[in-house]
Parts: sequence; C-alpha cells; structure tokens
Amino acid sequence: MFNLILAPLSWLYGMVIAVRNMLYDSGLKKSCSFDIPVVCVGNITVGGTGKTPMCEALIKHFQEKYNVGIISRGYGRKTRGYLEVGPGSGFLTRRLALSGGLVLGVELDRGLLPVAQEETAGLPNVFYLQADILAGKNRINPDVVARLEELLALKNRTLAEEGMEGEAVLKSVSNLPYSAGTPFVMNALASPLPWALGVFLLQLEVAERMVAPPGGKNYGALSIACGLGADCAIERTVGPRSFWPAPKVESAVIKVAFKPVAERLALPRVELRAVTNAVFGSRRKILKNALKGLFPDADIGAMLSGMDIDPESRGETLPPDRFLAIAERLKR
Repeated sequence: MFNLILAPLSWLYGMVIAVRNMLYDSGLKKSCSFDIPVVCVGNITVGGTGKTPMCEALIKHFQEKYNVGIISRGYGRKTRGYLEVGPGSGFLTRRLALSGGLVLGVELDRGLLPVAQEETAGLPNVFYLQADILAGKNRINPDVVARLEELLALKNRTLAEEGMEGEAVLKSVSNLPYSAGTPFVMNALASPLPWALGVFLLQLEVAERMVAPPGGKNYGALSIACGLGADCAIERTVGPRSFWPAPKVESAVIKVAFKPVAERLALPRVELRAVTNAVFGSRRKILKNALKGLFPDADIGAMLSGMDIDPESRGETLPPDRFLAIAERLKR
C-alpha cells in the first residue's frame, strides 16, 4: 500500500528530472565542462548527507595514481571567501571562484598576472592584487589586509541582505614558496582577520615542523605557534614529479583549522616569542638555565616546579600549553 501511495510521486519526480536533463542536452540551460577528469558527488541520502565519506573514499582510491583535489560548492554558507597566494595561471583560482565565494588572488609576478586574469575573465567574484603577500617577515602586506577587509565587508553586507546570521570568515588556498611559508603562517595566526581555514602546499620540511610533537628535532617555535593557534594536519605528500620544473625536495598539502579570533588574539605573543627564542636558541641547555635571562630575579627552579614543569628538562620536551604557561608568567 505504501509503495502504491508513493508511486505517483516517483513518476512525477522522474518526469521533472527528464525535462531538466533535456534542457541541458538541448543547450537551453547552460552547462560547463572542464579540461580535467571530474567526479561530481551529490547527496547520497535524504537530507543531503553522505557526501563527505564518499569524497574520502574517492580520495583514498585515486590518490596513489592521480593528484586529487576537492572543491565544495559551498551553497549559502557564510564561509565562502578565499585568499589565494600566488594564483599563477589562474587554474585553481577559477575553480575556487566557481564555488561561488569571493576570491582574492595575490600575485607578485607581473608577467603571470595577465594569464590568471584571462583564465578567470567573466567571473565577477574574482579580484587580483599585484603585490608581495608579506611586508618583511613580521606582517602581512597592509595593502593585502586592506583589500581583504573590503571584501569581507562586502560579503557581510550580502549575508545581511540575504538574512543569514553571523559574519563572513576567511579561507586561504595557496601554494606558498619556501621563503614565504613560515612567515605567512605565523602572521596569519597572529592576525585579527577572521581566518577559518588554510590549505597550503608547502615544502614537506616546513609542514613537518608545523605538526611536530615535542621531543623531536623538528619541534620548535613554529610547532608551538601552530599548536596554540590552530589544529594542523598533513593531508598528503606531493613528489617532485608533480611540478615543472621538478624541485629537489618533497612537498606536502597541510590543512590548518584556525582557532577563533578571540582565542588567538588572547595569546601573549611577545612573551611567547621571547620564551621560544630563549629555549630554542640554546637547545642543549636545561630550562632553568635557558630562562635565566628572562627571569633574572626569580628562583627559576621553584617557579617551574610550581608550574608542574621539571626545571632540569630541556625545552624541546615541553608541549605548547607549558610554553604558554611560562609566557603568561613572564607577562605578569
């Protein structure tokens, strides 16, 4: 009986889909094609669930033989806005733009910028800035920050007009050169911009330092900054043959899920920098000796013991939250 009741609805649904397909086949509705193989994953079950595990299964199946990437449509979510550092030919920029978000491409190379602009011609949600992403090593280029703030304000107005709650957040999908990788990530972590997510292609060495646990040679100031300001995970490694010309080093795709702005800005960054410089500037020193210059009048051994930190240990064994505790004591 239940099947008999639903049968007319299924016929009606089939007719609607048939008409829709006919409109696309006849060219009355616009479609697009890509010059790379594409697998489109739609809703697997009622309610729109099931896409994520399906995408994960496809990645696992194909990643050994192919370079696999995922672009989410995004629907009306408030997170749609991207910063791409070094858009190059605009290939990835175009795909980000087709997801519906605002995209800012920051390109230093004057020769490449027109190529990217041609690739994304006709896309009203793509903007470019010919500039270096950094102003020195201590801050993101103010011109980039100003442009991002303008675009975030534009997105927030759109969200308000559409009656959506909350404010826009920022994502970065970037192929970062070695010289810019570490300073850009460090500055983004300290920035008041509403960063939500970063997906970066970096040299494997840098990515390993970002996720390094205490006790290893890769553990250092970058590991601590990432541990306190974000959740980081290496998604996959990328071999030299994936690039032209092929570099001499391995690369990695790393995902950086930024912690909320208020939580990141509350960190005592000046004191953290002083503590990490003191500790990692003399890795062979035990903590009570490495920190003497920062606490000249204190009984450092007793102070550290009171914080459940062994004063005879080396700093490279401390987790990020213990570095934070020392920095907060220094700030008093």
